[in-house]
Amino acid sequence: QKIYEINVTPRFDNAALLSGTIYVIDSLWVIKSFNLSVNPGSMHFFKEFTVIHDYENIDGFWVAVRREFIYSIRDEEYLINANTRVNHSDYKFNQTFTAKDFKNEISSYSDEAFSRDSAYWSGNRPLQLKPEELAFIQEQNRIDSVLTSEYYLDSVDHEFNRVTFFDVTLNGIGFRNRYKQQEIYIDPLLSNLEFFGVGGFRYGFGGSYSKKFENAHKIMIKPSINFGFHKLDLKPSLNLEYTFLPLKFGSVELEGGDVYQLLTNQLSAVNWFFSGINSVRNRYVGLAYRQELVNGLYGKVKFSYSNRQSLSDVSMGPILDFFLAGDTVVNLFNEPIAFEQYRVALIEFKVQYRFKQKYIIKKNEKLIVGSEYPELELTFKQGIPQLFNSEVSFNLLEFKISDEISFGNFGVSKWKVIGGSFLNTKDLRVIEHRYFKQSDLGFFSNPLNTHQLLDTTYSTTGLYSQAFYVHHFNGILLNKIPLIKKTKFETIAGVSLLYIDDANLTHSEFFVGIERKFKVRNQMLKYGFYYSGQFDNLGASMFRFKI
Repeated sequence: QKIYEINVTPRFDNAALLSGTIYVIDSLWVIKSFNLSVNPGSMHFFKEFTVIHDYENIDGFWVAVRREFIYSIRDEEYLINANTRVNHSDYKFNQTFTAKDFKNEISSYSDEAFSRDSAYWSGNRPLQLKPEELAFIQEQNRIDSVLTSEYYLDSVDHEFNRVTFFDVTLNGIGFRNRYKQQEIYIDPLLSNLEFFGVGGFRYGFGGSYSKKFENAHKIMIKPSINFGFHKLDLKPSLNLEYTFLPLKFGSVELEGGDVYQLLTNQLSAVNWFFSGINSVRNRYVGLAYRQELVNGLYGKVKFSYSNRQSLSDVSMGPILDFFLAGDTVVNLFNEPIAFEQYRVALIEFKVQYRFKQKYIIKKNEKLIVGSEYPELELTFKQGIPQLFNSEVSFNLLEFKISDEISFGNFGVSKWKVIGGSFLNTKDLRVIEHRYFKQSDLGFFSNPLNTHQLLDTTYSTTGLYSQAFYVHHFNGILLNKIPLIKKTKFETIAGVSLLYIDDANLTHSEFFVGIERKFKVRNQMLKYGFYYSGQFDNLGASMFRFKI
């Protein structure tokens, strides 16, 4: 029987396309097999990736009987080659299924699977291996016993624990002991610099210690110290977390500190660089419990007690104080918010649900694979009056829905919708308002969390909603243009919406841009150029370029 050999050649070198061979049976016009490789230029993680499929006619159905994946990964100076092969047999057709037959558990590993000897695998392995392959497995088993020995793990950890310039400045410093399953991490230098913090220049020293026990229980300790060089003041914080139900993500968390806290977690360049004028002093303690109730449904309850204090009468340092005094026309910088010091007792309930969450059970742990559906989050906050002299009485209900959708060669979309309202504002202080940070003047911030052309900082005690949509084209457009494709720039576009009821604000934005990913040692970074436009009902439209 004649079989046609079809050669596949991609039209664009850097696009996510395939090259190789497809074999088609004459007259039947069915695929007998194929051997296809992904364009190396389109992959950031893999150096090479090849897929081989063989098909046979079983009971009138053409089905896969062999699938093989051959791939390589470049890890700094190392080239890792791997091969995965799957054989299919014992097909059953025309079966009747119900929804209950399809489980969210993709696979599970018995505890004995990691200690089986070669005799067991020889009797159960579905593939007949060549003598050289069996010799390789025996040698690999010997190597594995060495690789899991305390002596070898110490030697590998010694290399990992070697401190370099980029570790200190960019990646962070790690000290690991894999045999004892514990690790120490110290934040990099550049992530902890505050040039215009409270009192001027500040430096934060932070990190973490983690340990995993034989029963998969975990402990995590995160201390931090923030020091101001102008006023010589020290602001410490500590977070402790213990996971004692690894199959249910059951954990308890204790935290406390005396910190300068940002009014909003919407991180932007100005919000980070001029952190002092956007902060309040917060002395706090907190206790939280989190657990997965059923598959994909997570619950968390947290109690916190805080003492909040304004920084309106605190020096921001000589440089920023000078600019604040002269900034009377442009109003480039916001003054710290003035309010009377007060105490807050707050309880928070959070429910998170991942629809049809897929997972793997391995070594007494539940490993989350993900979900094809949106993720839903619901939060309720209640300020408790008079408890430990608490001076607030309010409650807030907020929901969030988010998802990531892959369109194959056409890119990846991410979207998020947030909405909420204060249901009770009997005693709601200004710091407890919901804030929406003013956009940076020339810097492009995270388009899934912030707006790009919001000309002022808004706060609300009523109803609000936000929506964000971002699409990464992953080179599908620019990779088809000669010369330009060599720059490895990728196209991005998106929109955002903001509605604040008590401000009578309806704000909408769009943006388009190009950006390029690059790697400095082990750190993935990117830069880009963007054009944004905004329309709202309170002012004129605005259009700007950003970087």
